[in-house]
Amino acid sequence: MAPIIGISCRGIYDNQRNPDRLIGARQAYIDSVVEAGGIPILIPLGIAEEQLRELFALCHGVLIPGGEDVDPNLYGETSHPKLGRIDSKRDELEITLSRWCASKKKPLLGICRGLQVINVALGGSLYQDLPSQKQSEVDHDIQAADEWERAAHSIGINSDSCLLKILGRNTISVNSLHHQAIKQLAPGLRVAATAPDDVIEAIEGVGENFLIALQCHPETLWQKVDRCWLNLFSSFITEAENFRR
Repeated sequence: MAPIIGISCRGIYDNQRNPDRLIGARQAYIDSVVEAGGIPILIPLGIAEEQLRELFALCHGVLIPGGEDVDPNLYGETSHPKLGRIDSKRDELEITLSRWCASKKKPLLGICRGLQVINVALGGSLYQDLPSQKQSEVDHDIQAADEWERAAHSIGINSDSCLLKILGRNTISVNSLHHQAIKQLAPGLRVAATAPDDVIEAIEGVGENFLIALQCHPETLWQKVDRCWLNLFSSFITEAENFRR
């Protein structure tokens, strides 16, 4: 059997007259895991810790995807006026999963919000709103009809990083749909790539276990812009297979 990859869910309201929200994940994350050879399962919000532990035990790797802002109370700050929507249940779920993965050395992949959650879970902090807290000529929050498929800017990949070995490039173009970013890097993590304005675009764990997180959205890049990004998911699935053994 192929390795099982847990994808943490988000909640959305699809009907103002119905107080129940939908819990799920974007199709592109599921497609990326399947294309790379994994079996995706969704990890829902709001389940008891005992149930979450059982789900976590089934997974050979965990993917934390994009979404809402992270609650600044979790890294000791008050809310900035430009802070976006937060979801405390999702914060709790994904911070727990991040810490469990780091403790068990289970492969962990973070995308956009996922990078931010992992950094906070392990002791780091965030810029709550890049445009107002870190002046730059780089637009990190592209808002356009083709925003998911647009190569917004380049990133420089560090020469000693695992990401360089995976992608095989020193620089690569990325899409960009975020207004938060890492401010203080958490202990146990290292910078793997930066934007031209030095905003951290990718991080890795310092140990031998697979822990990689990116600020861009490779789940759409490999399908629409550059198939090279599928290598990231393939490496993730390979490490999940190795973890299972």
